[in-house]
Amino acid sequence: MMQNMYVLQQMKEFMEIENKTIGFAVCGSFCTFKRMLTAVDKLKNAGADIIITCAYGQIIPEIILNTPRLGCINVHASLLPKYRGGAPIHRSIINGDKETGVTIMYMEKMMDAGDILSQKAIPILEEDTTGSMFEKLSIVGRDLLMETIPALIKGEITP
Repeated sequence: MMQNMYVLQQMKEFMEIENKTIGFAVCGSFCTFKRMLTAVDKLKNAGADIIITCAYGQIIPEIILNTPRLGCINVHASLLPKYRGGAPIHRSIINGDKETGVTIMYMEKMMDAGDILSQKAIPILEEDTTGSMFEKLSIVGRDLLMETIPALIKGEITP
């Protein structure tokens, strides 16, 4: 079952999956090739089952994408394929969208182009701002991730 989980941005928490505590660790961006190779070695030695990113904004090298058993997934603050790339919340507000949401998807060599695992939509209210939507979507993303990971582990989700 799940042994190690790595999150590449802004998350230091623990969760329970099937009565097993899974730790979230934080890795920074890979500035140099040497630093990236060190991180890959650490991931391989730790036996990472999955890597999760959120608002990471960088292409993850293929050597890392191929490391975890269950793959690398990203939590993206839009209903893909709409608003790939950066600032999806800003763009949904600027464009006057009536709804937005969160997409959880596999990562590929291209930005926000992987197969979709799950999505959840929420309305954008008249009084919403990028700040309020960020807060709402953070909660939606957390909850959707907590639903998606166990289903992925059990083989209940196929892209």
